[in-house]
Amino acid sequence: ERPMDNSAILLVDGEPRSREQTADILRAQGHRVIDVNDEFQALMQLQRRHYSAVVMDVRMPGDRGLSPVRLLLSRYPDLPVVLTSAFHFPKTTYARLGDGSAKFLSKPLNASEVARVLPCRSRASSASTTSSQVSGGDPSKPGVPGAATRSWI
Repeated sequence: ERPMDNSAILLVDGEPRSREQTADILRAQGHRVIDVNDEFQALMQLQRRHYSAVVMDVRMPGDRGLSPVRLLLSRYPDLPVVLTSAFHFPKTTYARLGDGSAKFLSKPLNASEVARVLPCRSRASSASTTSSQVSGGDPSKPGVPGAATRSWI
């Protein structure tokens, strides 16, 4: 059984600058963010705990096309997913990704669009939340290789 962590959003983006900018927007809106740089790390995180949502770049390193997105949507059909991209994709591409439950945002993201698809959390409930960059290890064990490498309040 995976522990519940319904307050956290899993952010998946292979571009460090974009990942950091998206994490900043989400944190400013009161969300706790765990960010990873590829779908393999995302799947490991999703096996470890439940998240309130996933924000994922459509184009990941390695040019695997839309396969990572399809895999995520098929394995976790009840998980809210927000897909992002700096590239224009025709609506027919998005229609092929699943049942239409995923939301789509164009990069660069802006705070109002993010708030529209992921409602802001109250400041009171997020006062002690943190965000971590995860590189494949246990995020609860700082100082361990692969563990959380930065923490935000």
